[in-house]
Amino acid sequence: MPTIEFFSPPNGDFVINPDMAWLKNLVLKEGPEYWNAGAGQASIKYDKGKRSPQLLIIFEKSLGFFLEYIDAKSVYYVSLGKGDFAHAVTVHICGEPLLLPSTFFIPRRLAWIAVEEFCRAGLRHRKVRWGKRSEQHWAYGHPEDGNGKGGRQE
Repeated sequence: MPTIEFFSPPNGDFVINPDMAWLKNLVLKEGPEYWNAGAGQASIKYDKGKRSPQLLIIFEKSLGFFLEYIDAKSVYYVSLGKGDFAHAVTVHICGEPLLLPSTFFIPRRLAWIAVEEFCRAGLRHRKVRWGKRSEQHWAYGHPEDGNGKGGRQE
């Protein structure tokens, strides 16, 4: 049976096999004081041996969650919401600013569906629209260096 490892952003703790009601509350109710503290990014690992998928979670208070799914072959997928590439927001990961397009963010309820499915089976939920990160026309960058617009993620 796989082990679920949840990395908590505020304190850096790993919670092994977290209680799903607790995790649901975090996704549906907690705000920036939890999600944007400390590392600013949570992760969940579906540990089933050598190659284990991982789900990275970033919160932005006005848009919801950016999910990044890394499969067992290290292929990256990003959540795709109703936003677009023309409107970007700055999030902070480990204190560093990162510019992300609004299209990468999905609402809390949809994020919870994705998190729950990942914890149950280590899979991407079909209700979330996913795109390969390498196919998105976006260069992840720092807001001040201009790399966030129009580039292609390699």
